[in-house]
Amino acid sequence: MSYIDNKANNISVFEGFFDFLSYQFIHQNQEDVLTNFLVLNSLSFFERSVLLMEKHEHIHLYLDHDNAGKKWLQFARNRSRKYVNESKLYAGYKDLNAWHISCGKVQHQQNIRHSMRRHF
Repeated sequence: MSYIDNKANNISVFEGFFDFLSYQFIHQNQEDVLTNFLVLNSLSFFERSVLLMEKHEHIHLYLDHDNAGKKWLQFARNRSRKYVNESKLYAGYKDLNAWHISCGKVQHQQNIRHSMRRHF
């Protein structure tokens, strides 16, 4: 799945659809930045998508923290400096969606503790 606007200089590439949805949720209240989106759904499509990605000035990669994700990140970084590793955002988690879910659980627990303090 991809959304391509020829005016955009950036593209954000996601390994899976849930990572893309997490990204959209996280950025829902931010000012729109002109960027294209590409959801690979499988890293087997990465190499086939390189020419599309490299039409952009900046390529933001949101790949999983597993062997396959690291392999394709290294492949991309060896090809061009256009590729930006965005997985630093969710270091310590498998992917962006796992980080997002974890943050939601922490926020929920903090809300419960805050609510309990107000009632007692």
